[in-house]
Amino acid sequence: MQNIRPNLDRYLAQTLDEVTHTQETKTSPTLKKAMGYSLLAPGKRIRPRLVEATSALFALTPEQFLPIAGAIEIFHCSTLIHDDLPCLDDDDLRRGQASNHKVFGEGMALLAGDTLIVSTFDCFLKAQGTVTDAGFLRGLSRLVHAMGARGVMGGQGAEMELTETSSLAELKSVHRQKTGALFEASVLIPADFRGLELESVEFIALQGFSRDLGEAFQILDDFEDREQDQNEKKRSIFGTDDRPETVDEVLTACYRKLEAHTAEIERIWSRSATALLEISAEISRRLRKLP
Repeated sequence: MQNIRPNLDRYLAQTLDEVTHTQETKTSPTLKKAMGYSLLAPGKRIRPRLVEATSALFALTPEQFLPIAGAIEIFHCSTLIHDDLPCLDDDDLRRGQASNHKVFGEGMALLAGDTLIVSTFDCFLKAQGTVTDAGFLRGLSRLVHAMGARGVMGGQGAEMELTETSSLAELKSVHRQKTGALFEASVLIPADFRGLELESVEFIALQGFSRDLGEAFQILDDFEDREQDQNEKKRSIFGTDDRPETVDEVLTACYRKLEAHTAEIERIWSRSATALLEISAEISRRLRKLP
């Protein structure tokens, strides 16, 4: 497998050009610049990495999996632009640079995020004809669900209603939507493209793995941002109303679940799962280092 980052960056830049320019129309140069400012900024790219790693299990070609990886990254980027707006998190920095609205203004940032949402489908549609119609439609449906009220957007809305007295279960439910939905989509859409049966042992293993990985990633994100979150009175597993032993229990349970599902993935796919196992090991190592 190749490192997806350089391939993805070129793919995203090409997609940006395609969605902002035709023979008949040309997008506002400032809007295109605002979209590219966030879309092409340095980032972990963990979701596209998951797409590529899972695609290796099913021998998907770049022509088949790059539209998935690109679409998920484009939508994820749109949510970051919107999250940073003053009406939501009001953050000044993102990925080591000034937030989009700090550079282009709130109105243009809002439009850039909105346009990227639509561009998600422009990108995903490039996979049409490279897999079966049934597999493509199943993958598209999963992407739509991950984006909408049952996924990221619903999770964002639920997060706005959290308070300092919200339970850990309520917080984890938000994380399942806001973070976990795209992790699941990144792992399961390649399986959809291959036509893997939903009731199969393989599909169930991938589903459990993706959910646990998303939970672990969010816990790590909470830990890294806990000082900032507490200053801004955001809820995380490290909130002031949580007992330290509760945090320890969450960390231990999360690590054990991820390890169990990782072992299942390795048992089923062996060496084909090398890249997927590397991502899991990377997150597991960081989890073990948490105090």
